[in-house]
Amino acid sequence: SISSGTENIATDRWLFEVTSAGTWDLYQAADGPPGFGFCHKIDCTAANASLSSGSVLIFQQRLEGLDLQQIAKGTNSAKNLTLSFYVKSSKTGKYIVEFQDANNGRICQRSYNINSANVWEYKTLTIPGDASGVLTNSNGHSFTVRFWLAAGSVFQSGTLQTEWGSTVNADRVVGQVNLADSNTAEWNVTGVQLEVGKNATDFEHRSYGEELALCQRYYYSHALSGSRPICTAAAYGTTRAFGVVSLPVTMRGNPSVGLNV
Repeated sequence: SISSGTENIATDRWLFEVTSAGTWDLYQAADGPPGFGFCHKIDCTAANASLSSGSVLIFQQRLEGLDLQQIAKGTNSAKNLTLSFYVKSSKTGKYIVEFQDANNGRICQRSYNINSANVWEYKTLTIPGDASGVLTNSNGHSFTVRFWLAAGSVFQSGTLQTEWGSTVNADRVVGQVNLADSNTAEWNVTGVQLEVGKNATDFEHRSYGEELALCQRYYYSHALSGSRPICTAAAYGTTRAFGVVSLPVTMRGNPSVGLNV
């Protein structure tokens, strides 16, 4: 169960952020609209019906700048982006998706409505190109897509920002419902796709091998199986050992290493 923290790992390449907005379980569920066998489920285990001013509940993905150069952000040729996804929630009402240029502190928001509780609904959201703020052409964090699920008054006391501009907290998620107000609340999403242009196309179903390799760019776990070794190593004294572990793909950057024994 998660009740606080800014980088709680959800399913691969997704992050969950919660501050003073209940306690939640995150997991992949065998549920989805036709054509999708699974979804990401966010399930409330302890509600917070009275949010503090700075409360946040966010499901998000961070994107590398080198994957977004084709949108020509920061130029007069900047292209539109369209986000499509399937969503199901126990709570009807207005939800906000935030698009953030992390390099230049610029944001643009779109809203969607959950019309019927606990029913899969298909949504498409289009934002304009932005002639200001070039995205860094590197493997660093340059762009964020945030699904807001609850927000305190700090983030919704102004007017929803539907055009690209500098970040103003009061204008970020005006009208967002509080999903955290019930112990039975849940929110499910699948088939998330971000595309260049004004129109959404059918979801691109990659093979399992392709998707696994993309995920291993960020995280890889070597599972022990009986006496099968991780690698061949040489001991140096009583406190050190050296060995080589082969990774299945080239990782995004120099990885940190952990050992569970």
